[in-house]
Amino acid sequence: GGNFDFTLAPNLDLYAIKKSATGTGSTEIHVLSKASNYKKFSLHTGTALHETGGNFDFALARNLDLYAIKKRATGTKSTEIHVLSKASNYKKFSLHTGTALHETGGNFDFTLAPNLDLYAIKKSATGTRSTEIHVLSKASNYKKFSLHTGTALHETGGNFDFTLAPNLDVYAIKKRATGTKSTEIRVLSKAGN
Repeated sequence: GGNFDFTLAPNLDLYAIKKSATGTGSTEIHVLSKASNYKKFSLHTGTALHETGGNFDFALARNLDLYAIKKRATGTKSTEIHVLSKASNYKKFSLHTGTALHETGGNFDFTLAPNLDLYAIKKSATGTRSTEIHVLSKASNYKKFSLHTGTALHETGGNFDFTLAPNLDVYAIKKRATGTKSTEIRVLSKAGN
């Protein structure tokens, strides 16, 4: 449902992030293990993060720290990053920071690069009339952008999700209203930037 977000670990375990209506009163993590062919959970835990909703997106780092991206209604008046540490079993934060990106909404998707740069995918209401990529640099503690670019993909909406390949190609997943009547994938090549 709408109160879950999903992200994949490097070992292909599936992280189901339950944002609201939780038993713990916090955002929860439920991990379905690849080793069990997704039939068993390897983790159920509450986190240090209160229950969240549509104003949060989640991304998983290679070290399994969970990045909670708060898009709006922030104290810094910018998109914020709150990192829940795997080392603390998600009970402590290792980072709270505002970013160089203004507050955002449903027209943004977020994904994390292997080097921990944060990719902000602007789907609509763009200046280029295309889906745009804005990269917040980890090296600047997310206070500077390393890339702003339009793409070959038209403006998109809620029927698109985005993810990042290890080679930094952006995968655009069209979930509905497709010509093939199935989920479609478009790849925006980093080499073509």
